[in-house]
Amino acid sequence: MSFIDQFSCPACGAAFEQVNAHTRSLSCPHCGNWVYFSNNSWLDGGKFAQQIEAPPFLHVERSGKLDGVSFTVAGRARLGYTGGFWDEWWLTFEDGSGRWLEEDDGAYHLHLEQAFSGSLDEAKNISVGQFFTAGGLNWFVTEAQQASIIGAEGQLPYNAAPGTTIGYFDAVADGKELSVEVWHDGVAASVSEPLSASRLVWD
Repeated sequence: MSFIDQFSCPACGAAFEQVNAHTRSLSCPHCGNWVYFSNNSWLDGGKFAQQIEAPPFLHVERSGKLDGVSFTVAGRARLGYTGGFWDEWWLTFEDGSGRWLEEDDGAYHLHLEQAFSGSLDEAKNISVGQFFTAGGLNWFVTEAQQASIIGAEGQLPYNAAPGTTIGYFDAVADGKELSVEVWHDGVAASVSEPLSASRLVWD
């Protein structure tokens, strides 16, 4: 696994070490501020207003195996919307790859990245009841809302400051579920599947 060269927190000046090369935002373990990468610089995003609790078996820096492959829980983001919130845990694997584990109302879904063939403008205009094509399937949109990042910890693979707002929509096709997040500069899509506890072994 590759790491970023050592750099200092823009808020308190403390040195960061062992930061994954894919990390674009993280919490400073010294001052607690959220730091994010933008325009080739690390910037101070301040503190999140909400402190987020963790389930007893899942927390940042815990390690384990998924289907026999070692991973570490690198970070978590909490996204709030009009009906509540959900958590996204970023898992980094021994081969340098990463996957999202979503937790919503006690249910866990593992996400696998999916190419989104449409443009950013098209993604911004998708609404409930529409169809669109991605990965060779014709998806039907079941939910479309706005969400904001209301809490975060650890290291994340995107640059996000407290209060960052995104659009998102969920869709279904052939018994599969697709989640799409629409950021100001791009679209992230992933197919989700329920995660069985039997696939996980904790260290």
